[in-house]
Amino acid sequence: GANYPIVIVGAGPIESELREQAQNLGLKNVHFLGALPDEDKSALLTLSYGIVFPSHLRSEAFGISLLEGAMYRKPMISSEIGTGTTFINVNDQTGLVIPPSDPSALR
Repeated sequence: GANYPIVIVGAGPIESELREQAQNLGLKNVHFLGALPDEDKSALLTLSYGIVFPSHLRSEAFGISLLEGAMYRKPMISSEIGTGTTFINVNDQTGLVIPPSDPSALR
């Protein structure tokens, strides 16, 4: 069990729920940055180990964060939801593509 830093970028309707969950689980390696200007996002992408696109809903038809990760040649993890994300993250080529709503696939 490596203890990598988990950085969550962006703000949205479940941010407070995620913060509370991280606190309740005692996760000291999870950092919430909120929305970032492009310059800061670029620096963060340069330093990151990889990109996780957690959406499992078809309403997220094209993951901009995946495209940003691909621009920086970062390995990616995403769900197979049959949308534009499939063309950005190709399983076993640019990263890992898992079935939607199946956290056990990450093990």
